[in-house]
Amino acid sequence: MENLLFALEVVLPLFAAVFLGYFLRIKNVIDDRFIGGANKLSFRVILPMLLFYNIVSNDISGAVDAKLVGFAVASVLVLVGLLVAFLPLIVKERPKCGVLIQGVFRTNFLLFGLQLVTNIFGPQGTGPVAMLVAIIVPLFNVLAVLVLTLFSARYAGGQRPSWKSIALDVVKNPLIIASALGFAVSALPFELPRFILLSVKDISAMATPLALLALGGTFRFHSAWKNVRYLALGVVGRLLAVPVVLLGLAIAVGFRGEQLAALLALYASPVAVSSYVMAVQTECDGDLAAELVVFSTVFSAFTIFGFVYVCKALGFF
Repeated sequence: MENLLFALEVVLPLFAAVFLGYFLRIKNVIDDRFIGGANKLSFRVILPMLLFYNIVSNDISGAVDAKLVGFAVASVLVLVGLLVAFLPLIVKERPKCGVLIQGVFRTNFLLFGLQLVTNIFGPQGTGPVAMLVAIIVPLFNVLAVLVLTLFSARYAGGQRPSWKSIALDVVKNPLIIASALGFAVSALPFELPRFILLSVKDISAMATPLALLALGGTFRFHSAWKNVRYLALGVVGRLLAVPVVLLGLAIAVGFRGEQLAALLALYASPVAVSSYVMAVQTECDGDLAAELVVFSTVFSAFTIFGFVYVCKALGFF
């Protein structure tokens, strides 16, 4: 019950922010112009600052768990490869296919990771998840740019992007630039002045609320009903199929305790909020991306509880 309450405590504030955005849109407090501006501000400034702060504030210069990092990185890369190879055979509309691929592999690990592991093991057990966050979140962003560019609506008419154009999109992406700067600053022999880090931290705190408000303003129930088949595929894949398979492999390999909890947070979290912003900016299906975030977030309260309960009952934690 404690873990169900935890999951609800994490999920309900997110859902409340989405509902507020939806309500404000109905009441004409916010409009398309605000939503477009909020998405641009999130994508170009605030989300990059959040990613930069996360990398700089999580010191990974010490001992790195090579087995854990290697397993996590390899599992994400293999998952993305399989999705890119096989999902287009099922989903023919490329903008929707790109959003579904991103939705299935890209989790809200940044938001859920530390909180979930802290709830299970306390602050002393967060070392593995902090290390993974600093590595996996930038990897998610690189892969998301590649996938969304490849499946963008601008190439839906049969035209295919060149590898040069894809590479250029990756290099110019604000989230990728922020990741590179974060790792560069982390490698410096001195720390940034405290007032700079505090300023970045304060501004980046707006990232999730602003993105959720814009997401709620975009949400349309009739669109969700139209996309119900894609939503079912994405939500089941994100919350059940992927974590069952990958956590099963992790347990078979021998991960237990804090390491397994870090992987559970990585694999079982709902779709990342920033995936909606990136889908809009890359001309993929923003409506479907928003719906995947909303529905996966709601149902994750129960699926996360189930995975934690089973792992505890079987003695893996």
